[in-house]
Amino acid sequence: MVSTAKKINIDVRPKPFKDDPATQQAEEAKPATQKTEQDDLAEREKKVPAKLRLAKQILKKNKISGNKWLRNVMKEYPGTATAVEVEKLLKGK
Repeated sequence: MVSTAKKINIDVRPKPFKDDPATQQAEEAKPATQKTEQDDLAEREKKVPAKLRLAKQILKKNKISGNKWLRNVMKEYPGTATAVEVEKLLKGK
């Protein structure tokens, strides 16, 4: 007879209390990493080229689907240089 018992993982470590002074000090010691708007824009700019290339390839084969992809790229990444390029492509087509 084959056993079909499932393994269950249970975490038995105690959770830290929010009111614990050691926990509060550890939270305060964490470095504050606030992203600026420029950092966020630069990060988004890195992701855009692949989606834009794909949208352009789809546009060559099917204008309706390509336009949807271009509008989606423009909606997802507003304020980027790519969004401006997409807007020009949509106006030209």
